[in-house]
Amino acid sequence: MERVLSMVGRAEGTTTKADLVEEVAKATDLTKKQAEVIVESVFDGIIASLRAGEKIELRGFGASGCASAAPGWPGTRRGAA
Repeated sequence: MERVLSMVGRAEGTTTKADLVEEVAKATDLTKKQAEVIVESVFDGIIASLRAGEKIELRGFGASGCASAAPGWPGTRRGAA
């Protein structure tokens, strides 16, 4: 399948889950409900991996992971002013 995703998003470069569902539906000729299941499954997999402490790497997009802030670090409850 050729990659045919158009520029999705709203003002200021924000893309919502609904935008992604719509684009997946268009690119695959699936219904929005079917596309929603796919998008939800992808996000569920990413969330589960992050919760398990795994690093997420999406080629061409970047890598991400979760890090815990040290106690007392600004922005944490103990370090908040």
